[in-house]
Amino acid sequence: MKFFAVFKSASAAATSLTAWSAVILLLKIFLLNQWPAPFDFFYDFGVLSDAILTSIIASYVFYLIVIHLKELNDQETISPYVDAHTMRIVSECEQQISDIAKLSGVPLQLESLTVQSLTAALTAIAPYSAAPLVLGAVGNHANWFQYFDFHKQRTKESISKVLAQLIYLNAKHVSLLVAIDDCAHFSIVQHFLFHKIGNPDLSSFASTFHEYCQHSLMLKKYVTTKK
Repeated sequence: MKFFAVFKSASAAATSLTAWSAVILLLKIFLLNQWPAPFDFFYDFGVLSDAILTSIIASYVFYLIVIHLKELNDQETISPYVDAHTMRIVSECEQQISDIAKLSGVPLQLESLTVQSLTAALTAIAPYSAAPLVLGAVGNHANWFQYFDFHKQRTKESISKVLAQLIYLNAKHVSLLVAIDDCAHFSIVQHFLFHKIGNPDLSSFASTFHEYCQHSLMLKKYVTTKK
């Protein structure tokens, strides 16, 4: 099973090229080589073809044994670290949803979150009221923009740690991380951290926060289904 997994995870282009090279080489050996070459040119070309095709196959074997197996072993070693920090990104989102639900009294869960339920919950929260986060040693409670910024920073730290292992990530994983890192919610939090608003509640931010949550949900599904 692991033997086939090595082939499956190897470069598709390299595997395809090697497979075609092997087929052509076998056809030449068992079919074309049965007839003598009519001209020296054809013989020389046949020898050159054998050398090229054999070289491709040998290079692929070298790639599998020396390079790709090491890549797989390294990926297996680093995978728990990557998965742990990836799930921390999701946990940051789930923690915010849980805190909003507790304060508003509206039941919320990441898997079933809707814009409507989130709007109803955020309507009960004033932007500059005390959020469930204490700043520093003096015991001052953060407001909600400071609270969101705190979780944004923690999320970005985890994203940076995962992206630092870029060579072990596939394109889907990277795209999900980038979607969260570049989400509109983070940009809005950064802006209103320093610019006061007169809104009586946070309901106007439901749409962008929901988008951020959807990206987090997709990341959670990716991690849980690939195991």
